[in-house]
Amino acid sequence: MPLVPLVPLSPETLPLLFAHVSMAGAFGEPWLDPWVWAVLSGITALAAAGAGVMRWLAPRVGAVDAPDGGRKLHRKVTPLWGGVAVATSFVAGVAVLYALGRTPAGPAAHLWGLTLTAGLFCLVGAWDDRRPVRARTKLLGMILAALPFALLGPPVAQLELHGYVLRFSEWGLWGQVGAVGFTVVWLVGWANVVNLSDGLDGLASGVGWIVAISIAVHGGLMGQWGVTTLALAFSAAVFGFLPHNLPTKRAKIFLGDSGSLSIGACLGMLSLWIESKTFSGVTLIGVLAAGAVSGWDVLTAMARRKLSGQSIAAADRHHLHHRLQDRGLSVRRTLAAILGMTALTAAAGVIGAQLRTPWLAPAVCAALFLTLAVAKVFGHHEAALLGAWAGAAWQRRTEYGLRIVRPSRLDDPSPADAEPPLDVEPLWDAEPLLDAEPRSDADSAVDEPTPVHPHAARRAA
Repeated sequence: MPLVPLVPLSPETLPLLFAHVSMAGAFGEPWLDPWVWAVLSGITALAAAGAGVMRWLAPRVGAVDAPDGGRKLHRKVTPLWGGVAVATSFVAGVAVLYALGRTPAGPAAHLWGLTLTAGLFCLVGAWDDRRPVRARTKLLGMILAALPFALLGPPVAQLELHGYVLRFSEWGLWGQVGAVGFTVVWLVGWANVVNLSDGLDGLASGVGWIVAISIAVHGGLMGQWGVTTLALAFSAAVFGFLPHNLPTKRAKIFLGDSGSLSIGACLGMLSLWIESKTFSGVTLIGVLAAGAVSGWDVLTAMARRKLSGQSIAAADRHHLHHRLQDRGLSVRRTLAAILGMTALTAAAGVIGAQLRTPWLAPAVCAALFLTLAVAKVFGHHEAALLGAWAGAAWQRRTEYGLRIVRPSRLDDPSPADAEPPLDVEPLWDAEPLLDAEPRSDADSAVDEPTPVHPHAARRAA
């Protein structure tokens, strides 16, 4: 809805201006809607208050994180379950926005899928915070938690990347199964990226806030005002929690898996909702670019552990934030550096989507990662491991190939001074089997020596 022309403020024009601004959220431009801003303020306050409640409740039920002197370098036992406050405030804000008619158009089942999946991911993480479970059990819980949105949310119609289009709608029932499977993999992937990269105070919540803002900008540029409102609501929930988690002196409460899993799942659901879940190539690349720094950190960690002969789920101190701290950066500067990199890639994704240039965001991400590797900040160790593995694999492949293509002794010329071993007929002097004449028993008796038993030979001597 376009803005009204500028007119002098007067008692006659004020009602018209207020009516226009109050209806802006229904027709677009949610940042001009006072009701949206009121709900966002309420979500922020609710998240801040909920974090305070979890600081009191979590230690009483055993949901705490104790330092171990290794990877966990915080000084005191710190409560977890900060993600419960984030997820609860977001779900409550979605319910209020739906009552005000500021959510995306479509069946209410779409919002049910969003809220149920967000709650279930938070529940899986909260259970793991309270009583750690095996990685397989946790992965199964995340797959089940992603099903409500995959089944009830807006269906994935097609995927497009660099001119290649994959239309699920053309496959019938198998296409629906494929769309559900893609949605589950997408949500579980986002949840694991945020979860595995969460190792610093304010890191996961800061990255989640930046990515949510970038999704809101993507939705606004494409006219998806309902998605923009939901993304702003989620960013408000994360923003309300941030003061409790920033490394001012020390974090008062951690997100825990309840927060990292639910934040990743919500980012995945909001990114899928853009453009009615029909991705154009630049939109998909732009959304992925927003989380490229965290995703690169996780993929590099998995490759490093695999090449080092460890489990990909094993914990270590070689993430990006660890490398920056090892180079002398404080916790605050490390957090600022990573959030700055995330903002850079997110901005590249938004600009690339607006200019319809799908190569811009990947080029910025590649330049950033290459700079970190050349400066020997992050990625150079993994590149060396990959080079050593590739060299060893090529050597093994060459040796295996030589064993296969090595000529047989029928074609191998014999050295001039080599003598065949006793009682062994050289293969290169033997006549072909098909041309050989059958030997009689008499010839065999003359040619072949009679074996002599060693005991009989000693008695004869």
